Amino acid sequence: MPRKFREVFILRNFEFFEPTTIAEASSLLIQYNGKAQLLAGGTDLLIAMKDRALTPEYVISLEKIPGLDGIQYDAEDGLRIGAMTKIRTLEQSSTLQSDYTAFAEGAGEIGSIQIRNLATLGGNICHGSPAADTAAALLVFSAQVRIASVAGERTVPIEDFFLGPGKTVLKKGEIVTAFECPPLKANSGSQYIKQKIREVMDLAFVGGAASVQLKNGAVADAKIGLAAVA
Repeated sequence: MPRKFREVFILRNFEFFEPTTIAEASSLLIQYNGKAQLLAGGTDLLIAMKDRALTPEYVISLEKIPGLDGIQYDAEDGLRIGAMTKIRTLEQSSTLQSDYTAFAEGAGEIGSIQIRNLATLGGNICHGSPAADTAAALLVFSAQVRIASVAGERTVPIEDFFLGPGKTVLKKGEIVTAFECPPLKANSGSQYIKQKIREVMDLAFVGGAASVQLKNGAVADAKIGLAAVA
């Protein structure tokens, strides 16, 4: 009779921090440079730790830092989304569904409902995956990435944020705090389409977001953002 084995995941021992300010979290990243990882939703980090792809000695949670989540929209200033906002919140947001449709559709394509209830927008983007479903939407909405550290703040256009698979412009001690999109022009619409092998819970082998503005019955402006392509 074949023997049955139970798979056991053993994580390497690590020290856990729960800072309450960006400055404190940034200082910890700098202090433990190369040995620490940030924890947002944990849906990527914990899997990597279980697989021993990452073995941090220090894990720094962003959960206790106020002001890092939530969706704000103003007709003059546009859209602002905190980096710790849950993917499920993006998917269900009436503002995104009606005005920034491709964003809500992209969020709804990520993993399962359980995953989306844990995963965050910041984590999805900072992981640097070319297949990130929210990245294509951020591109067509001309998003700006807000970055902060103990040294101050800066803003980077989303198209300049990614340097390659798994690589971003983030420097030592820097943390993404929010994403900002300009207000939409009249008669604008968008959509996100994902090509995948399985019907649900699969990475895109091609993901495409498009945003179009019409004026006098003609296309006045159009933007396309692609994911998982070279």
